[in-house]
Amino acid sequence: MRHGNVKSLVCVVTTAMLATWVTAASAQGPRETEVKVLGGAARFSQPMRSVSDLRAMVNTNRNQISSVLALAGLGQLSTQVLDTLTYGNLSDVTVQPDTHLEWMAMKRSGTPSIVRNVRWVGKQSFDAYQFTVDNAGYTYTFVVPKVCGNLSLVSRNATPVAAIPEPAPEPPPAPAPPPPPEPPPVATAGITPPAVAPAPPGEYFGWLATGFIGSYFSAGGQAAQANSINGSLTYGGQIAKMYGHWGAEVVADFAPKYKIDSLALSEHPEVNAYMANLVGIWNTRFQTHVQPYISGGIGTVQMHASVLPATALTGSTTNTKVWENRFGWDVGGGFYAFAGRSIGFRGDVRYFSANNSSDNVNDAPAQRVTSALLSGLTFWRANIGVAFRW
Repeated sequence: MRHGNVKSLVCVVTTAMLATWVTAASAQGPRETEVKVLGGAARFSQPMRSVSDLRAMVNTNRNQISSVLALAGLGQLSTQVLDTLTYGNLSDVTVQPDTHLEWMAMKRSGTPSIVRNVRWVGKQSFDAYQFTVDNAGYTYTFVVPKVCGNLSLVSRNATPVAAIPEPAPEPPPAPAPPPPPEPPPVATAGITPPAVAPAPPGEYFGWLATGFIGSYFSAGGQAAQANSINGSLTYGGQIAKMYGHWGAEVVADFAPKYKIDSLALSEHPEVNAYMANLVGIWNTRFQTHVQPYISGGIGTVQMHASVLPATALTGSTTNTKVWENRFGWDVGGGFYAFAGRSIGFRGDVRYFSANNSSDNVNDAPAQRVTSALLSGLTFWRANIGVAFRW
């Protein structure tokens, strides 16, 4: 065989082998990402032992789950997926080894991302919650592994449509025909996923009310006697109207024996505070059992004192009762803890301050004494009580 013919034969064989290799590589498709272990630093949550744990994870990661669906090109499904995870029907499934997933969500340094074309190659199967949503003629099947909470898309399939049978023909006429039979019911079209359950009524509550007891501490004021105060029992109440995460409340605190060392008084005075506050709460859903909050506002601080006759200079032998009010403000915070939907506890720490005032020589001596004791009065109050929400 001539040298030229051998060279041509080698080129033909090489070209054929290369074409066969390219065809085989193309047939294999994109390379899969093999996942052997779930959890770790890329997980969305700690292991979930119940549907309640799953719904709590979803409430914590609503924005991240929406971001994951947008990254996967399924942003239009965000509302359906979140509603189904929060209120809808879920089923328990077991995902076997060698199962293919279209994609799996992960968190890298707290930032959501997805890994496409995933195959589970772990030695054992894993438990998951499964649900489906239907959109634009397609049924999407998702799973959420119980061990990590990483939302995954199992498949996207066209929604089948069942054929509508033709109605049965009417019977031939007769001399005394009976009423024609009703046509058979028309079959419903398609296999639809479970309907998304609506939000339960009263999911968001609007009112809070609390009765509480406590004590004041760390008191101070302009008058020297106000710096040597020991705490004593206080009590009061609170009612609030919430509008989502923000609302307004009215707080009334009463200290029937506010201990002040003063020779001008026959007994310790009563100091009360009435405040109208803006209140902010972390979460107003009934299923959130512990709810931190903050509040603050303005109102009045009031002192009721019994001034001795020698100080009041009234010429009487009886004590003089004086009510004195000062503009004031308060700020504080605490938490609500509910075991059920309506009744729980409220813990609160709050700072109160009355404004300063100048001595008015035109006031009666008893009023001047009470005004001096109340001017610039500051104190903390700690309370705990029974709370109601509806």
